[in-house]
Amino acid sequence: MALSFSLLMAVLVLSYKSICSLGCDLPQTH
Repeated sequence: MALSFSLLMAVLVLSYKSICSLGCDLPQTH
């Protein structure tokens, strides 16, 4: 259970970073 929770948190962090990088790049272009 702890292992699956760690994997879930890792996936959420990676996806959050990818989304933030995409979202942060948009305002800078304007």
